[in-house]
Amino acid sequence: MNRDQVIGMFLGGAIGDALGVPGETMTAARIAQVFGRITTYREPQDHQWYKNWQAGRWTDDTQLTLAIAESLIAKGKIDLADIAQRSITAMNECSIGWGGSTKKSLQRIEAGVPLLKAGNPKGAGNGVAMKVAPFAAYLAAPGTDKAIAEKVAELALMTHQTDMAVISAFIQIQALSFCLEGVDQDRPFSAERLLQPVLRQGKAVKIMLREKKYQLTYLPEDFLGRFATLMCLFEEFSLMTPTKLAECYGGADCYVYNSLPFTIAMFLRQPFSIETLYDTVSAGGDTDSNGSMVAALLGALNGTKIFPSHLIDGLWKKDTILQVANLFCDRFKIE
Repeated sequence: MNRDQVIGMFLGGAIGDALGVPGETMTAARIAQVFGRITTYREPQDHQWYKNWQAGRWTDDTQLTLAIAESLIAKGKIDLADIAQRSITAMNECSIGWGGSTKKSLQRIEAGVPLLKAGNPKGAGNGVAMKVAPFAAYLAAPGTDKAIAEKVAELALMTHQTDMAVISAFIQIQALSFCLEGVDQDRPFSAERLLQPVLRQGKAVKIMLREKKYQLTYLPEDFLGRFATLMCLFEEFSLMTPTKLAECYGGADCYVYNSLPFTIAMFLRQPFSIETLYDTVSAGGDTDSNGSMVAALLGALNGTKIFPSHLIDGLWKKDTILQVANLFCDRFKIE
């Protein structure tokens, strides 16, 4: 891992978030009708949430990612109470477009409910997976605490008290960690090499959740099975159009059971191309979170060079993203 990859990961998350805003909740057909293929920042058109939202402005995905990153920088470790307070501050500054589970849980924490009793027992959206990128860089940094599984699980449970939401955090962290480790001739990129540790991590988390006896809801869906199927049938998935692939995953909506395997599948199809991001945000569904997650993976693997200048220069509060990314690298001695 190097500094440019970490900066690319932070930039990517914000870029994908902002690029996906205009198409949020739309179908691929509607996006094509209103915007065409999305390759640059656009202002939302009569959107139910994003009224008068400027092109290139990011949303809660990036707000919450920054809250975690700034807490890690300040504390040098995972401090759940500090992360919660910074997340509440971000929410109070702007909560437009925030997911219901995250917003209501943070409001309960602000009102005095204990951290691990505030989460939504039905929470199974993207609110956890979309914000955990800083943990991947923290794990990969030299000299940091690697035994953070319990802390990550509890971070998820603060807002989403379901096994699926917790596991989604670990899957995205594992995928990002794979990218940050880099690829070369001795360590080539492949779908199987990314997905095998994802499945191992997911199974280990399921065991941990049972052993810790957390108060959470165990959902009946076979979430890990989605990734096992993706690994087994990857060649078939790789030949599908983005729209068809989204259809295989419930329209790539905000249910993490659909959105996370969709974004990882999209990333695996073209991991070295910015076209992956354009295809993802043009495919409909939860486009800002899908874009944020896939672009964080692209940036973590390829560094900042994968993002064209118009996406970097047009990003709202670009300097804030770069400042946090560099402070993060300084804090954890990432060269």
